[in-house]
This record gives sequence, C-alpha cells and structure tokens, in this order.
Amino acid sequence: TDPVNSAFLSIAIARTLIQVLIIYLISVFASARKNPLNINLLVAALVITPLFQVNGYYEFMAITLNSVTYTFFYALPFIFLLLYFYPFMMHSFHGKPLFRGPLPHLFLFALALIIAFGGPLGPPAIIILVPLLGGGMLIRNYRTRKGMSFLPRMLKSFFEIPLQYRIHFIAIVLLCIYSFYIGTYNVENTWETLPLSERYSRLWPGFWAIISVKLGLPLLLAMCVVNGIWIYRLKLEVSRPLVHLIRLLGVFSVIYLLLLPLGGYRAYRPLIIRCDTFSPVTICMMLIYGLTFLILLSHYKGKIRWVLIFMLTILIYIYTNYDRVDWKVNQCQRDYLYQISASTERVVALHGWCNLLSWWRYKTPDESELNAELIRYWKITKDKKLYYQPE
Repeated sequence: TDPVNSAFLSIAIARTLIQVLIIYLISVFASARKNPLNINLLVAALVITPLFQVNGYYEFMAITLNSVTYTFFYALPFIFLLLYFYPFMMHSFHGKPLFRGPLPHLFLFALALIIAFGGPLGPPAIIILVPLLGGGMLIRNYRTRKGMSFLPRMLKSFFEIPLQYRIHFIAIVLLCIYSFYIGTYNVENTWETLPLSERYSRLWPGFWAIISVKLGLPLLLAMCVVNGIWIYRLKLEVSRPLVHLIRLLGVFSVIYLLLLPLGGYRAYRPLIIRCDTFSPVTICMMLIYGLTFLILLSHYKGKIRWVLIFMLTILIYIYTNYDRVDWKVNQCQRDYLYQISASTERVVALHGWCNLLSWWRYKTPDESELNAELIRYWKITKDKKLYYQPE
C-alpha cells in the first residue's frame, strides 16, 4: 500500500492485536484455560468482547484508545499486568499448582521491570493490589495460628505465604516505588498546577459523570453486582473464593480512585477521572462480569440456562449495536497527509477542522518541525516539509 495508508494500517493492526490479547488474557483468567479453542475460553471471550468499545460507549469505558500513543501508554501495560498475575490467579482462585523452575521466575522478573517503567498505570496498580493480596493471605494464615503471642504468630503467618509470592511481590513493589520516585521529576508535573483539595473536590463529579451519563458502565457494574450476589446465595464451592476476589478488586478500585488526584492535574482531564485513568477499574469489572457469567452458565441446566443465554444475548446486542463503526473518522487527517505529500512547497498551509499528529493546531510552521521529520521518516514525503493551520 502507499505510505499514508501504511501509517493508518499499522496503527489499526497494533490496536487490534492489543485488544485481542487483553480479551484473551481476561478470558484465560475467567476460564482457567489457555487453549484458544477451549469452549469455556471461547464463551468467556464471547461474553467479554462486546464490552470493548471503540465508538459507542468509548468515552466512558474504552480500553484501547483512538490515540495510538495512548493505546501503547495505557492499554498495552494491561497485557503485562495480566501476564504477571496469571500464575498467582491460577493458584489462588482456580487451585492450580504454583510455578517451579528458573524460567517462570526470570519471566516474572522481566515483566516486573516492564510494568514498573512501562507506563503510568502499572506502578499504582501493583502498589495497591500486591499489598492487598499479600495482606489477605497474611490475615488468613494469622487466623489459623492460635495460642501464640503476636510477633511469633505474625512471623509464622508471613513465612507460610508461598516463597514465590514473597520473592516476586516484594521485588515488584520495590521497583514500582522507585518508579514513582523517578516520576517526581516528570516535567509535565509543572505544566498545570491545581491545589490538592481542588483536585479531590473534582473526583466525585468525575466519577458520577463517567458512571451515569451513558448506559455502558452502569449496566456493566449492575451485572457484576447481580451475578456476584446470585452466586454467593447459591453457596457453590466457588462462591467463597469469588466473594474474596470481588472484595479484593472492589477495595483495589476504591483505593485506586481515591489516590488518583495525587497523580497531578491535566487540563485535558479536568475532572481527574476519564476513561483512560478509569480503565483499571473497567478491566476489573470485565473480569468479574465474564467470570460470573461463566460460573452461572456451567452451574445451571435446562430453562434457567436458556434464560441466562437470552440475557447474555440482549447484553451483547446492546453493547454491539451501540458501538457503530465510523469509517470516515480519520479522513481529514488522511487528506492532510496526502496534501503534504503532493505539495511542491517547503511549507504547506492546511485548511480544515482536524489536528494532525498533535493535540492542538499549529499556528506557525516551526511548531511542526518534529512531526515533519516523522512524516519524512514514514516516506510520506521525500524531504522535510513543515506545515501549519492558519485558520
């Protein structure tokens, strides 16, 4: 294809692959199966996939973002986070044996480095979730050890946590704390300033706006609550671990949202919470949604199973029908790139409504210096051509 279409196709391929991998990993967590042809994994993927919105409820529950840089910045780290927690989830919830041998350890240490330094969501997620997981295990062990004084009881409870958990959880938390320290030197922290009290005052309006304006997120949250209560009342073997998991992810979500204002203020996120910063909570809800439906479908037979299938069909229709494709969304930027490519001028004036490779419009040619280099690197132009938007 030509260089302009090549740029857009590469973005589409990257975004699609990231979305498919996240869907696959959530489905693995829900089904405890890795084979992509396994029926339980396929059902989980079928249930989860419509929740990934690219147009309809995009502004409230998007995971992969229209800006490809934001997709790499926010969505891609979820793949590494899910891979990291996979062996621990399989052991603690699905009862699978813990990993052994050097290769899994090396893989987890490599993932820890990527998570700590590969994006803004990994470190806070780790620093909140790992102590919750470790603390829960410590408390459970402590309750089973009676007739001992506090300190020996606490130490005994700590060392009863499997060694794999202790080694990797301590290592990744230390790396993420160091990552936070490095982050204090982020130049963007000084671009926009707002008092902490003002940031916290905007937290609830931001949460209410994302949870109440459109049906997508409240419907997802409602189904998680309904399904969780339903399975709890069934008193199944899996009911208690599921309640622990829902409680864990619920507490994580609350703490994560309460700490968001500490991450600074950005003018493009005036209410602190937006689909990108809310995405860890959305991922948690997607996991609970898929897992609970899979449990219910495997438990019931006959009429009730058909009722569940009918309910799921309606939910899939709601999310899929609302997420309509806009084939012309990038046409303005395409036209700009073709215009720059065809122009014989060293400086090109662009007339139109959209931005090009920027969050704002360039009023002077010098502002496009780096973008012009990128466009030349993509072979859209043979020589560097600056551009600006006079209107």
